[in-house]
Amino acid sequence: MSGSRNVLASLAGAARSFHTTAPARARVPRYRWKPKAPAQKPANNYDDLAAVITPAEIAHLPQRTTGLSVPYFDDFKKLHPLLDFPSKEVLEKAHASGAVEATPDLPDVRPKLTQPKEGELTENALIAATGVTPDQIRSNFITKTLVMHRVVNQTKKGKISSMYALAVVGNGKGMVGYGEGKADDASLASQKATYAALKNMQYVPRYENRTIHGELKVKYHAVHMFLRPRPPGFGLRVNHYVYEICKAAGISDLAGKVMSRGSRNGMNVVKATFEALTNQKLPETLARQRGKKVMDVRKVYFSRT
Repeated sequence: MSGSRNVLASLAGAARSFHTTAPARARVPRYRWKPKAPAQKPANNYDDLAAVITPAEIAHLPQRTTGLSVPYFDDFKKLHPLLDFPSKEVLEKAHASGAVEATPDLPDVRPKLTQPKEGELTENALIAATGVTPDQIRSNFITKTLVMHRVVNQTKKGKISSMYALAVVGNGKGMVGYGEGKADDASLASQKATYAALKNMQYVPRYENRTIHGELKVKYHAVHMFLRPRPPGFGLRVNHYVYEICKAAGISDLAGKVMSRGSRNGMNVVKATFEALTNQKLPETLARQRGKKVMDVRKVYFSRT
């Protein structure tokens, strides 16, 4: 025991002597941020260069400078024939006063307004084609935009979006038509569709100016629809798209249904309705085919109404 104690004591003494005799470490000073000195800018020799290239006759004019100290030797009191694009009246006055020297005719480099594409109807084209002005459309015709949605055309430049509209126009007396329009703006697309509908108006035969001639069944693409004539006072109990078309055409008594087994797409429902109304079997046609009088056919044809 005594031997182990002596060994421990000698080790402790050696450790104390090491700590006391070891040299102290030098203290490292903390890093303190100091702002960098601003970099010296190169000497600005614009003034010297301007003194060399400035003609003597314009040296006295006031110079207009920007942040880069670029001199402009223009007093901005004269019109430039290419940069200012003055109107014809202003240019004539400037020539008369001597502010602008007469120059030869230069090509017009200003951007031109986009012209309507072939087949599109403008107001002037509408008046020439139908003889109806836009004011008469609003006052004498029933107009309704039935379908309006956004469409996208994928091209090599990317996706180009536009607005699609389908409108119906009628006079309430048997004349009705639909039209389609496409434009960047929704209001312009609706206007194009209205003009196209007015141009495409056609007569729809009506029985007693209130309903259709007999039952109609039509299939247009995936739309399955049937329409039935109804007695006076029945009203319009049909799909909402068919309702607006009947109001524009002047049909007041009608029953119909768009079958759920097919499509109920609004655009195809409108086209199916027009196909049904314009392809009715008239009593005159049936009488001619059966060799009977029109009154006899009418009595059998409309016995239920």
